[in-house]
Amino acid sequence: MEISLHQEELTWYSPVFSACVSQEFGADSVVPDRLPDVSRVLDTDASVYLRRRSAAAGEITLEGDIRAAVLFQGEGDPALRKLDFELPCAFSIPAEGVREEDQLRARLVMTRAEGRIINPRKLGLTAEVRAIAELYRGDTAAITTGADSDELETLLREETLTYAAQVEEKSFSVMEECQLPAGHPAIREILHARADADITDQKTVGGKSILQGSARWELRYLDTEGEIRQERFTVPFSQLMDIPEEAVGDGDVILTAESAYAEIIPSPGGTDTVSLELHLLAQSLCWARRTMTVLSDVYSIRRPCQTETARLALSAPAEHLMLRGTADSSLEQGERISTVLCSYVQAGIPEVSEGSLLLPVRFHALCRTEDGELSAVKRSLSLRFPGVQAPETLRFGEPMCAEPGLTVYGDRLELHLTAELPALRLAETPVCFITRAELGEETASETSAPSLIVLRPGERSLWELGKRYHSTVELIRAANPEPKELLLIPRAR
Repeated sequence: MEISLHQEELTWYSPVFSACVSQEFGADSVVPDRLPDVSRVLDTDASVYLRRRSAAAGEITLEGDIRAAVLFQGEGDPALRKLDFELPCAFSIPAEGVREEDQLRARLVMTRAEGRIINPRKLGLTAEVRAIAELYRGDTAAITTGADSDELETLLREETLTYAAQVEEKSFSVMEECQLPAGHPAIREILHARADADITDQKTVGGKSILQGSARWELRYLDTEGEIRQERFTVPFSQLMDIPEEAVGDGDVILTAESAYAEIIPSPGGTDTVSLELHLLAQSLCWARRTMTVLSDVYSIRRPCQTETARLALSAPAEHLMLRGTADSSLEQGERISTVLCSYVQAGIPEVSEGSLLLPVRFHALCRTEDGELSAVKRSLSLRFPGVQAPETLRFGEPMCAEPGLTVYGDRLELHLTAELPALRLAETPVCFITRAELGEETASETSAPSLIVLRPGERSLWELGKRYHSTVELIRAANPEPKELLLIPRAR
């Protein structure tokens, strides 16, 4: 006889695919007639923006825009010049078995950009971009919460289940007009504007997630006197994001830049105002928590009972971390440095090597030598994050690099870099439950087992002992009102 079971449905999302793919993109551009012939390339600054993404027909497609500025000097011309590049980038990532209803999280990261001289009137750009994509698929299971039978002994456990409930997303913009500090010369030309953002706090309130964070711009420009300058602006933001009603705690949010703009608004008083605009896509993996009564086991003291079980492995956040890494380097230039005009750090993707967590970065700086010449400093480094336990089990957010610490010693730059890296450690929670129970027709013989057994309990639970010796937890407790070395197990009648 098959037993009728009570069930509740649970729907969750699990990762079914992830990929991290690097690809190079290149373009050539003719130097405009108004600019001199190129003698040397000093630096290349580039950013990448995600425009479109899709997952269908066994393939993930990501499309974006690369915007770059190649800074150079001309023949017999000490002034700094720039040539802008804008080119598309596209990734086609095979993902066998992808379904239309799968949820996609994706981002693009600029890892390297180099300008080169093709001839005095033409420059080339090579940019390396890394695409990161994750697919999540919804799954549903009927969790058994009880059984309809007076003949069954049932083991019910109250389980608090935490699981991924949905992937939600929202596009929004951060816009501000920022003034240059008083006394600074006005802007003649913007060389390049780098922009990024991070989440500093999250709150979940009734189907809404309140995201608070900061958008940051690094602006390199030429002032009206032709000198290279750099300004950094930070703009706070707050956004409401729709999430499932059952969502709890901090979501796993990644912010991806869709576009960024910086424009000069001249002021009559001579102090320029800069119009800053950053378009962002927030992609949040939302976590939910639900308490359920789960039927873990059954047996009958009178009839044979056959059961089938299922096991779910739900991943849930176990630990939110903010990791801090550092790197120090001494950069020999061969020329005595007078001033560091501007500098920035371009972070790559965190890597785990021999149990250590590393963050590859590229440091760039433009300096003025004591002879008045421009000099470029470029170096690839790795920031180390000491003391991180089992880094291969962590999921990483966007790294946040602080302003480089620089000290000039003659022809040497002493560099100190720091970065913060948000990380999430997941833990797997197994949930086991009965999916089918069937009682045999024959009843057990009254004389097939002794009416009382005396034994040492060991590590077995009362449930295990009752099931093994045709008793119940209640009977065993009643026969043993006080703890003893020997346990009395009466047979149920």
